[in-house]
Amino acid sequence: MKWTTLGSLPGTDMPAAARLLFEETPDLVAIPELPARGVGADMVGRTLGLSMLGADLQPAGWRITDHHGADQRRATRLLRQDLDVMEEQAQEFTGVVKLSIAGPWTLAATVERPRGDKVLAGLGLARELTASLVEGVGELLGELRRRLPVASWCLQLDEPMLGPVLEGAIATASGYQRHRAVGASEAVESLDAFAGLADQTVLHFCGAPLTAVLERTSIPQVSVDVTRLNGRHVDLLAPWLESGRGVWWGAVPTWPVDQVGTVDADLDRLMAFLRRMGLAPATVVDQSAITPACGLAGWAPSPARRAIIRARRIAELATEQLLA
Repeated sequence: MKWTTLGSLPGTDMPAAARLLFEETPDLVAIPELPARGVGADMVGRTLGLSMLGADLQPAGWRITDHHGADQRRATRLLRQDLDVMEEQAQEFTGVVKLSIAGPWTLAATVERPRGDKVLAGLGLARELTASLVEGVGELLGELRRRLPVASWCLQLDEPMLGPVLEGAIATASGYQRHRAVGASEAVESLDAFAGLADQTVLHFCGAPLTAVLERTSIPQVSVDVTRLNGRHVDLLAPWLESGRGVWWGAVPTWPVDQVGTVDADLDRLMAFLRRMGLAPATVVDQSAITPACGLAGWAPSPARRAIIRARRIAELATEQLLA
């Protein structure tokens, strides 16, 4: 069973963050995301730095514009600098390197149209934003393969807003109404546009998995928060694993911040769920990875390192118990 992080870390020192992940997650290394560096280093800003559409940061947040604004250009420069750091530290690296981006529906629910309100209000623009991002990410991954030709590449789609988008829970600009709910088939169509860009693709739900999405998507791996799982998820995730697809188990709770609990409690919670699925142990081990439940950007550096080490320990212990 492998282990990794979900990308975001505390601090502003990119070389130090990269060294940490190469040391502690040697088989599946995320390109660190360090939002504490400011504008353009956050999940949405970094992702818009890859988009072919123009954007800039306004008082109300990121907005689509006619041209690439100064903040978007800064986001692009920061990412390029980060990739230079990764290339320097990953020479001859033969494992998996992971790039995380904000998924298309999280962007649609947070980024504004040129004349205000969210991109979600105009699904034509949402599709255009998705297409531009697919193009930008595809070009970047082509460049990354040239930079590090012996590494494999994983693309992580972070979708913390996907649930509210499907439920019609995103407020309009006035705050008095809600944007219409997006249908599951329409949502999956945009997500699946990213599925073939990298060697691996994982959809991070930032919580429990969404049944309507898993029933339709061609994305082969999902990342879920173990603390949010219940009995109905057994019948959802067991067939998923049986079909040959993978699950990244967020077995290390990330709330409350800076609090790393006991390894026994985290392991017992995970093992109780895995055993309820009734699958062959080798299937679970081969198709699983252990992670913190969510990103660690809001944590202090020392407990964040402990949370990453905890993911490794849980992966080792779960493998031992399953194969015993």
